[in-house]
Amino acid sequence: MMHDVQVEVEPDSGADVNVMDEYQYRAYKNRTRDGTELLESKTKLSTLQTSLKVKGEFIRTVRNATRGIKTKIIMIKGKTNSPQLIGKKTLIELGMLQIKEDGTLKEPNELGIQDGNKRRYREHSFKISDRVIFKQEKRNKWSTAYELEPYIIYEISGSSIGAQRKSDERKVFRDSSHFKLANNIDIPNSNDKWRDRILMHTKQNGDKHMVAQRRREMPIRTRRAPARFRDYVV
Repeated sequence: MMHDVQVEVEPDSGADVNVMDEYQYRAYKNRTRDGTELLESKTKLSTLQTSLKVKGEFIRTVRNATRGIKTKIIMIKGKTNSPQLIGKKTLIELGMLQIKEDGTLKEPNELGIQDGNKRRYREHSFKISDRVIFKQEKRNKWSTAYELEPYIIYEISGSSIGAQRKSDERKVFRDSSHFKLANNIDIPNSNDKWRDRILMHTKQNGDKHMVAQRRREMPIRTRRAPARFRDYVV
């Protein structure tokens, strides 16, 4: 039932919104005792073959035997060959649809994923505010496995770690395998170190193990006149 009118509807768990065509809207408007104001809609609808022209929307209370909710109904131009569609969200709110990703609505059988094959998160001992060092890409044989400047953990989500570098406030969000605990490690300042000077000359888009070389300078050779001109007198 829609508000005070008994209407025929078709549940559609694949639809994101509730839809009726303009002929169904006119029939409903003539039967209801309360005025139905059609509002402008910014919703865009389409099927696999074509797009549907939306003429407006209105708010109505949709009821079944046990529940009722106020929901938005989209009115489209033309005539459809089906009853009014009730979308997934409305079906769930009315208690007409229930979805469980783990499949517990049915009795388990031997074809399901066994406990030993279920995906498990990588266990780690990191905590918020821990000091860690971040794994970096090895560019040449002088590169270290981890960045020398530490990060501070500000977020933990399962096996993923969010950390921020203090100097430039750079943030990274990676799997815990990319971090190493550095609370008790003395990490020296790497400014003006020989390794940093070498990495400055490393080619970024070339061979990771090649260092850019300067152009070779050849010595300037003194040019002498040929021997046949020795006895030449001007």
